[in-house]
Amino acid sequence: EDLHYIGLYSILLEELATENYTKAQKDNLMKQYLHGLDIDVAYPEDGERQYPMFGVQWNCMTEDYETSLGFLLEIMEGLNLEDKDELIRVLDKYLPSLDWSRNDPYVLDSMIAYAGLDRDNRYREYLNGQRFYEFAKELRTRLDSDPDAAKEIGEKLRSVQKSILHRDRMVVMNVAPQGQVEQISDISRQMLKNLPS
Repeated sequence: EDLHYIGLYSILLEELATENYTKAQKDNLMKQYLHGLDIDVAYPEDGERQYPMFGVQWNCMTEDYETSLGFLLEIMEGLNLEDKDELIRVLDKYLPSLDWSRNDPYVLDSMIAYAGLDRDNRYREYLNGQRFYEFAKELRTRLDSDPDAAKEIGEKLRSVQKSILHRDRMVVMNVAPQGQVEQISDISRQMLKNLPS
């Protein structure tokens, strides 16, 4: 069940305001500095990195890279993950689309079949499939019935956040015009060195 908090955290990254930006301000800045933001999970079968991964990918202008990375860190670190009203708003917004059983049965069958192919597909299905919907629905019910639910959910989400924002577990890849890769790699090193080790 705790793995499902990764899926919830992914949704909240795009939906919640931060300490310094309202939701509307954040959305506008995301269009400017985090173009094409894509958050994904993976569990590779081969190679030396055979463990669950949380991936974040985006495009920005090279001259905006420092601002862009700083803004991404603001989003990933600065969310209020215990705001009951916001958690309810986000869950109410997403629950209908998370219920794969409401789609064409072929889509659900295909998703479950792909999950049987390998560990990566099983992991993706577990975090994003029908079981995630059941998890999110149960959280939504708890938020109505348990006065401590938002605090407990926030604590779980902070645990996920700490696991993701861990300097020693990060792999950073930059693509830029020739002659600028080293510059943005230096920016990455400087900005990420303050993350927990």
